Amino acid sequence: MVRTVIARLLLVVGFAILRVGVSRAADFYVAPTGAAGGDGSFEIPWSLSTALSQPPSVRPGDTIWIRGGSYRGTFVSRLNGSPDAPIVVRQFPGERATLDGGDSGMANILSVSGSYTWYRDFEITSSDPNRVSHQSGPGPTDIARGGGVATVQTPETGPGLKFINLVVHDTAGGFGLWKEATDVEVSGCIVSNNGWVGPDRGHGHGFYIQNLSGTKRIADNVIFANFSHGIQAYGSQAADIDNITIAGNTIFDNGLGPDYERNVLIGGDSIARNPRIEENVLYYPAENGQNLNVGYDPYGAGAQNAVVTGNYVVNGQSLFNPLNTNETVTGNAFYSSENESSPVHFPSNLYSTSVPGAPVVFIRPNRYETGRANITVVNWSRAAGVPVDIGSLLPLGAAYSVVNAQNFFGAPVARGVYGGAPILLPMTDATAAAPVGYPAPAATGTAFQVFVLLPETAARPRVEPSLRHRPNPRRLDE
Repeated sequence: MVRTVIARLLLVVGFAILRVGVSRAADFYVAPTGAAGGDGSFEIPWSLSTALSQPPSVRPGDTIWIRGGSYRGTFVSRLNGSPDAPIVVRQFPGERATLDGGDSGMANILSVSGSYTWYRDFEITSSDPNRVSHQSGPGPTDIARGGGVATVQTPETGPGLKFINLVVHDTAGGFGLWKEATDVEVSGCIVSNNGWVGPDRGHGHGFYIQNLSGTKRIADNVIFANFSHGIQAYGSQAADIDNITIAGNTIFDNGLGPDYERNVLIGGDSIARNPRIEENVLYYPAENGQNLNVGYDPYGAGAQNAVVTGNYVVNGQSLFNPLNTNETVTGNAFYSSENESSPVHFPSNLYSTSVPGAPVVFIRPNRYETGRANITVVNWSRAAGVPVDIGSLLPLGAAYSVVNAQNFFGAPVARGVYGGAPILLPMTDATAAAPVGYPAPAATGTAFQVFVLLPETAARPRVEPSLRHRPNPRRLDE
């Protein structure tokens, strides 16, 4: 009898262990019509604010799917995943979810605290048409559009935040990433047309970054036409701008043309330690504007242990503060007559005022979506179309579309099924999307284009019919 009871207990315990072992993360849902009283299921979704406050049923490893539509207002996320099981907040496949801050009184549209949470695929913008201030400086009171994404400057903000394939445009400033958030990554995003105009100049950056411990990695994004800087890693003597990596991005035409500002600035009134600027394409259509400024020359305290390598820099200035120490500047190509990065100081680079005779193509595969990639074409020959080999990105028979990064939500410029031959990307008739409340900038035209290759099919989340109607379902492996 005792043996039978023990055997039954072992069987029950073993079955419980088996269920725990096969348990998988849960899917939850939000919708524009969702409510705090929902249960997060497909049929009775939460409001976005409710989901971002992390209801008790949301645990590390879960996914919060954002259904298509417009979410008006401002939002604060307090989600906490874990290092091996981040929470994912993601746009539902095949739909377009937009966080629209509108007239938010300069409040950030998405404020992020918490930790180990990934934000993916959705759009952040402001539809407020007021884009011109009558006040100089960075804090006008007659402009109400808020920043796009900002990490919260309190101890509740922790490590492991990722922002993946977001489209952030027409906000006061695209990303504000502050020192409290450590080990942050921004990857595959389109960041454009952020800022406003004052009587003094354009204001608002694609990225404003500070960092003390851990790292911040800005990689494989397309950053352009922001009203001031593309990336500004800057601070006062009391600020920290250490351990920032900028890699594989295409950054162009930032600042209001023709009085362009800077595509990339790392430096301020404190020393910028250990910056890495690697394999980016930096472009201005003419010599005005600073493509690159390392150490905030001539005003700042300089940089220490900077690594600048593998970048392709077209037009504009590239400045290195003489206070910089222990610099590595190698393997870059500078096509400009305005370089202060001269062969005397940094001989292991290409310097040229003449241009190649054929187009140069850069392909950056997306780290988080198979088949997606950014394709940058510097079209030196002004060819009407440029062939691009995508064989390393897609299998034979895969359907794809290609969109112009300067008009990401516009019609594809190419679409087809990959048959093994290079695809032809058109370099003419590309129109840039107009900023909200401000005239459209001139498109880069045949000289320079950036495209995004998108796979036509994407895996949708699995929602088993037997579980869909249960509140907060947790999935089990079959």
